[in-house]
Amino acid sequence: MTRDDVHSTFRTRLARPRDTPTRLALATLVGSDRFWGGLFLVLPFLALAATRVHEAFVPFAAGLPLGLCLWLQWLSHEFVAPEVAVDSAAATLTLSKPYGNGRYSPVDAADIDRVSIVQLSAIALVRLRYRRRGVSKPAATVIPSSGVAELRSRLAAMGFDAPVRRFEPRPAAVTRLAADPAVVRIAATPLAFLGYVGALSHLYGPRAFVTDAVVVPLVVLVIFGCYSAVWRFRLRRERRS
Repeated sequence: MTRDDVHSTFRTRLARPRDTPTRLALATLVGSDRFWGGLFLVLPFLALAATRVHEAFVPFAAGLPLGLCLWLQWLSHEFVAPEVAVDSAAATLTLSKPYGNGRYSPVDAADIDRVSIVQLSAIALVRLRYRRRGVSKPAATVIPSSGVAELRSRLAAMGFDAPVRRFEPRPAAVTRLAADPAVVRIAATPLAFLGYVGALSHLYGPRAFVTDAVVVPLVVLVIFGCYSAVWRFRLRRERRS
């Protein structure tokens, strides 16, 4: 982290293979709880209901899990090597694009509706909610946990009170953690995937998944995953050199 009187820059690196589960877990926390419920619970339920109306909806329903996986993978790419620059004098945040391909245009504080932070042991997820829909900026980024106080100070100077939700890995906090909405979302996402695929397989058998609606997103998912692995390897090699 670097800083001066009005600027702070936060850098994080989650490029190792063992960081993949962390990045995917963080991706499940992007957006509100209502948004997550609509995407991973309501939408699959509606897709299954549509297949009972007419089997023409079966290919769409079969391809839906892969579409959601691709979306999570895309979100997780924002967490590989992010950089967040905060200028409290100009009231702007500047986020880096994935894999060092430059930066997004600065985000004005006037365009941000709310900022919230989910703090883990070593890193913290910063969630941004914009006032306008369709803003082509990341909905979240990550910073080192050591920089949370500094970030909140910069945000307070810009007029934001960023609440922090902290995870406490102590045994005494296990019961409270199990009821935390963030923990529920992380645990429920793979269960929702497995339950949906199992229900679709039970209703229509393996033939439901032998369609272009499944093959095409699967190919895209594999290509995207290979690209991610190659670029993350390059990032690690540059760091070692």
